[in-house]
Amino acid sequence: MKAGAPAKDPEAEKIGGVVLQLENGSLILTAAHYEDHCVVEKTTATKKVVPGTFTIIREGGKGNKEVQVLSTDYKTYAVMDIHFMMDNVSHQVMKLYSRSLDHNEKALEKFHEVAQEHGFKEPDFHLLKNDTACVTALQGPV
Repeated sequence: MKAGAPAKDPEAEKIGGVVLQLENGSLILTAAHYEDHCVVEKTTATKKVVPGTFTIIREGGKGNKEVQVLSTDYKTYAVMDIHFMMDNVSHQVMKLYSRSLDHNEKALEKFHEVAQEHGFKEPDFHLLKNDTACVTALQGPV
């Protein structure tokens, strides 16, 4: 689930999968999603001074993202506030990351609560469709 303007038609927007790993003190995110074919992106998140905040360094001139974890139970979900630039315009998106493809009602409630505390309204919420087409790409070498 995410809050913020959809990048494209929210009915068609899907989420694949993300694998997190610690590597040499940095958080490595490997994400897979489908855009006419399976796309696997590997990015590095470096910790900032404030606990729960990271900079995601994106290769290929795509620009960095500033991420803050706003809520988590440390086991099943995390609500993240993400800021980035696209086409010289600043964007803010809140995302709910979950360990399960099933919708966790407690996590969804917490996401709505936190998003509303940060100024998002119901029309801003988009429940993304599960997309398992590329998830197997995360299981092999990247």
